[in-house]
Amino acid sequence: MVPVAHVTALHTLRRGLRSEVFEVVAQVTEASPRALGAAGTTVFSNQDAPDQPLRHLHVHVVPRHPGDDLTIPNPVREPVPRELRAELAARLRRAPGGPVPYRPGRASRTGHQGPQNLDATDRLP
Repeated sequence: MVPVAHVTALHTLRRGLRSEVFEVVAQVTEASPRALGAAGTTVFSNQDAPDQPLRHLHVHVVPRHPGDDLTIPNPVREPVPRELRAELAARLRRAPGGPVPYRPGRASRTGHQGPQNLDATDRLP
């Protein structure tokens, strides 16, 4: 999840946006079992980590599967192809309880309007 407003760390978010970030995180964790067949999720965020190339607050939601042997950091470090990320994002949006993508000018589920809103799935890197 990436807030549209430019912030670099969780503690610098205003309270309402902080709540909105984690509302979307909750929606993605809820949708992951149905949309992706995940047994659970791991949620994490880096705060100004020395090896972090993206200097913008973002929260990772990693779908977990039995025996997946998740290792952080991932020693492979190969990016997932954009097409696959777009397909997975679409599956999450379609799942019951999944995130609602941000649309400019439309209030979010928590009532925030404008550039502060979150874009959970549309702005894939």
